[in-house]
Amino acid sequence: TMLEIASYFSLQGKGHTHRHNPRLLLSLGVCLRGFKTMTAPEVPKLYFRDSSLNTYIIEKCRMHERTFSPSFWLTSRHLQTLLPIILPKPEVTFDREYLQMRDKGVVALDWVVLPQSKVKRRSMVIVIIPTLTGSACHVSAICHAAVSRGMRVVVFNRRGHGGALITTPRLQASSSSSNLRQVIKYIRLCWPRSALAAVAYGTGCGLLMSYLGEFGSSALLTACACVSPCWDAPERFLSNSPGRSLYDLVLLLRLKAILYRHATALGNVLDAGHALLAAWSLPDFDRTVYCPLYGLSDLDQFWEANNPIRDVDDIEVPVLFVNSLDDPVARSDEGDT
Repeated sequence: TMLEIASYFSLQGKGHTHRHNPRLLLSLGVCLRGFKTMTAPEVPKLYFRDSSLNTYIIEKCRMHERTFSPSFWLTSRHLQTLLPIILPKPEVTFDREYLQMRDKGVVALDWVVLPQSKVKRRSMVIVIIPTLTGSACHVSAICHAAVSRGMRVVVFNRRGHGGALITTPRLQASSSSSNLRQVIKYIRLCWPRSALAAVAYGTGCGLLMSYLGEFGSSALLTACACVSPCWDAPERFLSNSPGRSLYDLVLLLRLKAILYRHATALGNVLDAGHALLAAWSLPDFDRTVYCPLYGLSDLDQFWEANNPIRDVDDIEVPVLFVNSLDDPVARSDEGDT
């Protein structure tokens, strides 16, 4: 938008005329609307359990003092959501490793190739958990940032996701933590003297929260962070709010692409063709795909087993949750915080 306006006035100064330029008028309108909807700078709101450790962390951390004041052309929550997808990402090289689970299934681990000069024997290992349909390339920014600080980084891809093949007729449910448990134990065996942390994004936060709640103090993790988690997943994904229809449609189409890729491998337990044609909402997809794969009768049973906060009171590992007040994807209803 700003480039169009700058180009317009630059051309006007050179003798060019644009008497009726609809794109320019639209750009000016967007800018004026941005000025009108600009809000005062805000500082993050912190919610935490009162303890000596949390108080110490808050005192030492200055992040909570940073104000959030986006440029006028970035006031739209939808633009803020889509811009990271459009902007170029840093180049990161990954080395893929396949790990076999106890049930003969396979998950893929994408290890970031580190400059040897920055790696130490006891460097922290960070496990990155992307969104349900994401992969290593979608989290390359945080991978690059962690590598630049001398950390070892690995991206966890659920079975059948991230371009990996499946060897058993089962896709990993959104909050099924058994595979993640085996991966964490494997990494701990590889680097027994290194601190182990985890960072999750979007729907990947549900998997991490489920794991932390299920295993409590034995989670083998030192600290974790969840970016844009969905707190009430059943309510969020069982509803069909018109304001989220576009984001849900994109997610649904990407899930269908994964299902189509594994249709042959899942053929003995699932009619993939029927699911691809019949499921046109996220609840329908869960009902026609995940319920048959896990032998569940309905969505109530599915979410009883996969609600990310089902064991949240048992989490013992320090976790930082980062939420946007106007997140158009993860929030449950218009105006929720």
